[in-house]
Amino acid sequence: CSLLDPSVEGVAVLTYAWKVECLSGPCSRVPPLASLSTRGVASFGLDIPGDKLPPGVLLEFTITASQASIERTNTATVQVRTQVRPLAALIAGVSPRGLVSITADLVLHSSRSFDPEADVTGLAPSPPPPPPPPPPS
Repeated sequence: CSLLDPSVEGVAVLTYAWKVECLSGPCSRVPPLASLSTRGVASFGLDIPGDKLPPGVLLEFTITASQASIERTNTATVQVRTQVRPLAALIAGVSPRGLVSITADLVLHSSRSFDPEADVTGLAPSPPPPPPPPPPS
């Protein structure tokens, strides 16, 4: 019987084991791999939905493939860095077309600006400055 005979149970079966290690960034926010992958960690592939990894982390994924019948094992690794989205700077106080009367006061503010990664960075918007005092009469 050949070692590659598919009729012999377990002969040509490969087993897989995945692991992930956080190398930098907010590692405490990386969930366990078993809860990330929709396939689990003992499959040939990982399926991780787009909203499961935190921004700004460098992760190292390792797959170990094994064939027990002839005691063969090999591993491969890949590093993945998740992006941090830019700040969202918004200007308010003027119409979208930018038209203002030459006799009207122009007050621009950015109080609606925000950090889309605030849950990771901890940045909160600054409170808007107080309004200017009224002109002297």
